Amino acid sequence: MSLLQRYKNRLSRSAAVQVPSEYRAEFRSEVAQINFDRSRILAIVLLLIHIPLLYRDYWITRAAGLFEENVAYEHLFYAHLAVFVFCSIYLVAGFLLGRDRTRSAHKGPMSLTFVVVILLWAVVLAGFIANRFHGQITEYIIAMLGVVATFYMPPRISTAVIVISQASFVTILALTTANPNSGGHITNTMALAIISWALSTVIFNGFKRSFINRKIIEEQKANLETSHRQLERSNGELQKLNQEKNVLMGIVAHDLKNPLGSILLSLGNVQHYGERMPKADLMKHYSAIENSTSRMLSLINDLLDENAIESGTYPINPEDFSVSAFLPQIAAQFEDKSRRKNISMHMHLPEPDIRLHTDPRRLEQVLVNLISNALKFSESDKRVDVSAELKEGFVEFRIADQGPGISAEDQQKLFRRFARLAARPTGGENSTGLGLSIVKKIVEALDGDITCNSSVGVGTCFTVRLKPAPARTS
Repeated sequence: MSLLQRYKNRLSRSAAVQVPSEYRAEFRSEVAQINFDRSRILAIVLLLIHIPLLYRDYWITRAAGLFEENVAYEHLFYAHLAVFVFCSIYLVAGFLLGRDRTRSAHKGPMSLTFVVVILLWAVVLAGFIANRFHGQITEYIIAMLGVVATFYMPPRISTAVIVISQASFVTILALTTANPNSGGHITNTMALAIISWALSTVIFNGFKRSFINRKIIEEQKANLETSHRQLERSNGELQKLNQEKNVLMGIVAHDLKNPLGSILLSLGNVQHYGERMPKADLMKHYSAIENSTSRMLSLINDLLDENAIESGTYPINPEDFSVSAFLPQIAAQFEDKSRRKNISMHMHLPEPDIRLHTDPRRLEQVLVNLISNALKFSESDKRVDVSAELKEGFVEFRIADQGPGISAEDQQKLFRRFARLAARPTGGENSTGLGLSIVKKIVEALDGDITCNSSVGVGTCFTVRLKPAPARTS
């Protein structure tokens, strides 16, 4: 379930939304960085405020002799000086820490320490002024509200900070000189503490909601970008499929047009001249019709096989069989064809015998195609070698010829659909351009692979690698 689905409804119903676990580390890091940056800004503001205060305390109040009349003025000067020095040190440390990215985990504790020190300093100063000068607690109020408005603090941390500050303020009022306004100060600061805690919680939860909303928007944007890329990819695939469809229609129409034309021509001759035609001529026309029909049937079967393979409905029925008994049956199908082209076929059977556990009919379809191509593209008086052996844990079938070879450029598109190669059959045989494409897919369906090694002017060798049958246990 996505972040959007999990938290969209919670944002509208819950006041204390929890940041998803996968984003908590990022949320804490962002809060720590914001608090760290704001603490440095607050330190600069306090420095600027205390420059005229120190000037007043030392050059005006001290010069007027008030330090000797009332030691509280001197204590006030040192209180202002202490926060000035603390802020200066904090800014230097913050500058060094900001440059060292490897110590970013210290930013959160450092800014929290700054908050606590400033609040305690404001507590001490306000209590001191309230008792020694019977003045107002303005410093405490400003410090408390300033911290609440400036820093993002989780409710448990803001509760601890406010409780510590309030307890310290009450303790200072109780331990120092009696002040007739102490009760009012305590009451006012108690109300201030409650208001500050509520504001801190609202501000923190507001930032948390903003963070989650931002992540939701980022997720929506990422989803839209992903959907856009998927649409572009799907559109590209559709365009490719449309182009393949157009190519398929053109090639199929072309490959069916010629045999259909040949059939119509032969049928026309038989229809008009069959009664007077010699039997040898009739048999020639019948043979042409049979060849054309076989060619069309082969093309249709190839198209059906490829469609079945791509749709996942291509049946694979593995059996356990002997390679030495299987391979001669395949080679026997090409005795007449090799004899007509005067091509010698040499078979090399494995010793000892190898057993395979695969679909023999699909493997036959592969080897028949490869041997047929080897004979189709070989000139007369050449040889074709068909062999099988166990090599590196695989059964390798090799069909090697002495044909014209395949150029490096053609080898790049060898197993593509309807690939038109430079080499042409030497005996006028037909080719649909689908054979090797289907061969590769059948081999892959048998959990094997097929490779081609060819040199122009030397010949071509196709290698089919399959896993042998598991060893039999007695």
